[in-house]
Amino acid sequence: MNDVKQRTFEVDGKKVTVRSRSRYHCGNFAGWTVDINGIKYKLNYLTRQEAEDAAYVKWVRSYGLIE
Repeated sequence: MNDVKQRTFEVDGKKVTVRSRSRYHCGNFAGWTVDINGIKYKLNYLTRQEAEDAAYVKWVRSYGLIE
């Protein structure tokens, strides 16, 4: 059940690593845990791509790169 997916890419010369895995509560699907460079986000999206995209936007906003 622990299906971790990882991808690494470069943004402005900095390496960004995105790891995601599914979360379960009492055996039922409860969303995704997305880890971006050591910062964890718990998101309740149905698909992995939606969760990774939302976590990336939150991560970029936390560094003030976009508004």
